[in-house]
Amino acid sequence: MSYLDRLMRQTATHWAVGSGSVTYDKYGDPAFAAPVLLTPASGNAVRWETKATKYITKNGDEDHGHSVVYSASGEFSVGDYLFLGSSVATNPESVDGADRVKYAEKVTDVSNRKTLFKCIL
Repeated sequence: MSYLDRLMRQTATHWAVGSGSVTYDKYGDPAFAAPVLLTPASGNAVRWETKATKYITKNGDEDHGHSVVYSASGEFSVGDYLFLGSSVATNPESVDGADRVKYAEKVTDVSNRKTLFKCIL
């Protein structure tokens, strides 16, 4: 077990915006994939830090978020939703406490063997 894996001990629920091109319902809301549970038992848990964070958008503007989430196995995309805990709801917008991913990145180690995924909510 690596150092990063030992830090990722929290359970979260991840809703990806529909795979490939985004589809929308009749109200203009994006369609989400089925929720995926990220748990320590499955080997894809997260580290969730509630803290104010500034970041630079792709347009070069400064923005801020209220939480940073790390994962060693789950890749996040802007527009996805995350919830600290487990949920089976099909629409994350109906889950109190679920937040949209505003910024996402992935970083590999020097030998390109381990990848850390990070997102800001």
